Amino acid sequence: MPKHSQRLHKRHALGAALVSTLAATAAQATENMNEVVVVGNQQEIIRTEDGTAMKMDVDLKDTSRSVVSVTKEFLDQAAIEDVDGAFNYVSSFRRNGAADRTFTARGVRTPISNIMIDGMRTLQGGEGGTGSRMPSTFNADSVTFLRGPAGLLYGSGSAGGMVNIVTKKPEAEKQTSIGVSSRSYVASDVGSFEQNGLTFNLDSTGAVNSDETVMYRVLASTAPDRDMFQHGRTEDENFLDLALTFKLSDKTSLTPRLEHRDQERTGGSSYGDGLVGEYSDPGDRDRYYGSRDDYGKFESQTLGLTLDHAFNDSWKARAVVRKNDSDSDAQDLYTSTSYDPRGDGYIDRKYVRSSGRDEYKAFDANIEGKFNTSGVKHHVIAGVSYLDSNVGFFRSFQNTDEALGMNLVNSANPNDQTVGTVPEWDIQYSDRQQQDTNIYLKDRITLGDVTLVAGLAHVKQEQEEIRSGTLYKDSYSETLWDLGAIYAVTEDVNVFANYSRSYDPVSARSAAQYGNGQSYKPVEGDNYEIGAKASLMNGKVVPGITLFRLERKNNTEYVRVDGAWQLEQKNGVGFVSEGVELDALIMPTPNWNMMVSYAYTDAANTSGEDKGIQADNTPRHSLAVWNSYRLSGDLNAFKLGLGLRHESKRADGDNTLPSYVEADLGVYYTKDNWDVSMVLRNAFDKVRTEDGANGDSIVLPNEPRSLNLSMNYSF
Repeated sequence: MPKHSQRLHKRHALGAALVSTLAATAAQATENMNEVVVVGNQQEIIRTEDGTAMKMDVDLKDTSRSVVSVTKEFLDQAAIEDVDGAFNYVSSFRRNGAADRTFTARGVRTPISNIMIDGMRTLQGGEGGTGSRMPSTFNADSVTFLRGPAGLLYGSGSAGGMVNIVTKKPEAEKQTSIGVSSRSYVASDVGSFEQNGLTFNLDSTGAVNSDETVMYRVLASTAPDRDMFQHGRTEDENFLDLALTFKLSDKTSLTPRLEHRDQERTGGSSYGDGLVGEYSDPGDRDRYYGSRDDYGKFESQTLGLTLDHAFNDSWKARAVVRKNDSDSDAQDLYTSTSYDPRGDGYIDRKYVRSSGRDEYKAFDANIEGKFNTSGVKHHVIAGVSYLDSNVGFFRSFQNTDEALGMNLVNSANPNDQTVGTVPEWDIQYSDRQQQDTNIYLKDRITLGDVTLVAGLAHVKQEQEEIRSGTLYKDSYSETLWDLGAIYAVTEDVNVFANYSRSYDPVSARSAAQYGNGQSYKPVEGDNYEIGAKASLMNGKVVPGITLFRLERKNNTEYVRVDGAWQLEQKNGVGFVSEGVELDALIMPTPNWNMMVSYAYTDAANTSGEDKGIQADNTPRHSLAVWNSYRLSGDLNAFKLGLGLRHESKRADGDNTLPSYVEADLGVYYTKDNWDVSMVLRNAFDKVRTEDGANGDSIVLPNEPRSLNLSMNYSF
């Protein structure tokens, strides 16, 4: 049996096994059902305590950073399956194009390496190749969005922000949940219930032995041959997370963990996505202009080991070792322009092929403690992290002249197309080795109503890139510091101020490919924040407001020189992003949870041709509201959800994307051991352009209206 067919067979077998288990368990469980009534609380959709900003658990009200942490409950309510989807409800973050290798935070294009798993930069989205994906949230307990730099604790990285997926861990209490969900597109330009797909899920945890010294967690998700909204395209997704926790003593635990991710798309990797249309009107979203033979594959395996030890009630230590291997492979026949040589509606396309192999070894060890000196309280963390990465990557673009007239597609009817012979690949190969070291120290110093947060770190990065036989090598090091202050105006209201820095060396790949081998200064960021956080009305209103200014020095940009792209760097402050962010959790009644996230962002270059022009994919205004309301009385098993999202107009190169409002609607039923939900995403089927792609006349449409049904049984 061919390897591809074997994978499909295994995927369908896993799906069938999960369905069979669901049916058998449901049949056995009709007796002795204990009614479960869920009462709203402030932790239902937003976590008020998180360790991302400080690497230690601190109430978010007591931090001097702009940060939001959404729960798995919220992700399920909004039918969100990956980080990309969560961007819709957290202001200052948004997706950035089809290839899924970057996102935008505070107007700064940010690489996927700023998405972390349990606080470590173990890239699981893939960097090499166009088959990479935004990480799934199938095993997430929460997802935290930290705005601004995080270099002091997490090492070199972009200034705009970072995302941290906090995974579910083994627990002593036995609990198993099995479920099935479906997604169907119901849109006039796609077809109602013509594009469908099923996903099967398993989440099981508990103690292995009676004294609860060994605990397990198994999470699995499979979506075999799920339709995408473009006709003729499907995706297979398989995820597995296995973890054991060994309690070696009352103070020491050891947790090994294995994670596997396997994603494959027929009909292209997303690189070739896009419609021939106007930015104000993307046209029919069901069209796909690539070849049906196109594909995009991504596979990742992660092995991890975590050791936790508590010396006493005040001091504890943690050490984490992780290894990740990712493979991606993709072939796309795509439209780079709307070039119509004969004026008959047929468009030229050309092939792009890419493949990548990413290998990461990561280590982080720290010690955390609390102590007093002369009446002054200290909460400190000190540690060291190390990341060794090796990214092998090749990409080949078909010569434009050779492609003319060979791969034609009718812009009005994508099924009417001519596909020429796949060309011999003109391979551009690169191999990058990189080592990142970060030694850090942070101290929360509290005296009365005032808390000072001071941090110091030494970061070092070594890069070596071999591209098409040419070696590029460089080394960087820097001492970073940050400083924050929190003043408790009352027991429930804090005001804060913060200064933090980012340090982001130019990648060896960019320098080697677009810089003619020259050296570049690291891009540095200075971030200033002031704001206030509160917990009012006995926790019924939890607002936060942040005013920020981010300055980037030694900014780089790609410019056309003699018809070729070249990387240019400008000395001094070349980019400024400033604005205000408002986040709030509101509980008007015990059964009503409301999450509000708003941002005003003014981000632009301070010099050059684009001086004063709003940064790409950065709306000045963005607003998201999510409501979760549980009915009362005899209907208390039902809950309603309503989400609203708005972005003002934004730029994409020389084009402008109009403003929009979209809505999501949800109905949920929870009783006994059952959870059933129905979520209508993009409920009013707003048709709009999400991004531009591969040319001024090629656009990416938004996702059409979809009906998402799920049923889960817990025992």
